[in-house]
Amino acid sequence: MDNFQPPLSLYIHLPWCVKKCPYCDFNSHPLRTEIDQPQYIDSLLSDLDYDLNIHSYPRKITSIFIGGGTPNLFSGESINRLLSEIRRRFSLDQPSRNNGNSINDNSADENWATEIEISMEVNPGTVEHTDFADYRAAGVNRLSIGVQSFHNPHLIHLGRMHNSAHAKRAILAAKTAGFTNINIDLMHALPGQTIKQALRDLEIAIDFAPSHLSLYQLTIEPNTFFHRQPPPLPGDDYVVAMQHKLRELTNQYGYENYEISAYAKNAHAKNVHTAYDYRGKHNLNYWQFGDYLGIGAGAHSKITQGGVVKRYWKQKHPRLYQNAKNAARIGGMQTLTSRELLVEFLLGGLRLTDGFDRQLITARTGQNCESVLKLLEKPINENLIEVIDSRIKCTAHGSQFLNEILLMILPD
Repeated sequence: MDNFQPPLSLYIHLPWCVKKCPYCDFNSHPLRTEIDQPQYIDSLLSDLDYDLNIHSYPRKITSIFIGGGTPNLFSGESINRLLSEIRRRFSLDQPSRNNGNSINDNSADENWATEIEISMEVNPGTVEHTDFADYRAAGVNRLSIGVQSFHNPHLIHLGRMHNSAHAKRAILAAKTAGFTNINIDLMHALPGQTIKQALRDLEIAIDFAPSHLSLYQLTIEPNTFFHRQPPPLPGDDYVVAMQHKLRELTNQYGYENYEISAYAKNAHAKNVHTAYDYRGKHNLNYWQFGDYLGIGAGAHSKITQGGVVKRYWKQKHPRLYQNAKNAARIGGMQTLTSRELLVEFLLGGLRLTDGFDRQLITARTGQNCESVLKLLEKPINENLIEVIDSRIKCTAHGSQFLNEILLMILPD
């Protein structure tokens, strides 16, 4: 591992939202006053410059993700300035001129295969303030639209600002602006949700022909309103049946379930005219235990250097983050132990439907592949994990018990 550097991604956190959703445990802060966008962009760039200085080596970045909060509270002008300054600091492939947004233009395929993915989250509840064309002109070439549901009573229960009409309007506005690499986020196992309602949400999303779908189960996280006042949720058996039906429907329409909650348009499906890989490159880097820099309030980084893997995170509160300088922006740091390295590697790699190549164990963690395979013997014997050629992955049955597998491997 000493001479090997994993791929590097860049995460940018824009922490403000209009209001906090009751299920959200992200570092997001309700908007109290108008955002001083130039000042926050200044802080982001200063933060990035410090990170690049302390790591002191040039590396390409393989993807950029702008998350939040609600990033589309920021103007196209602010996003353009941010991405322009990032291009000055990094060696990266420029997006093709049309940003890979014409699936009928096969001449663009070669560019699509090499361009860097630049994703941005969008909240439909603030779409009236959003100029998608400006984001596209700034270099954003993938949008992730947080719809969650097209059923208005469920949106109200989730505390969302938007309704079904707002969500549909946001998707259409993004497509009109020229985006075709679009992810739609949906949640299932909602309070009172039937399988029929979950399937209807998915059918509506598929009607828009997005390139990617993220289907998340609602879970109750600590430090959220739902944790303090839990809503009634469907039972486990009902959730499993719901997820099975959702997978059947996505498969029917040519979406590949490549990770537990992620579905990409299958390039080999009927009527698809491009070989572009629509799997989320940024999240794939997380799941494959790549490196990433995180800038912005509360953003996390993971960096491999000299055979050592370190995590660090920035001050969470936007005011503290903006007022701090250089090292003072760092809220904490951790050097991963060999056990932590293995747990985190397996936690990500086993989420992927195709798993991971056994050689990646040593490349990402520095640990002996054969020793790790010995740890996997029990879940392999119990048909929870399988080894096919050089790949290690969960079985269809085992994918439902990932946490149990990790406890089986490393019980302490």
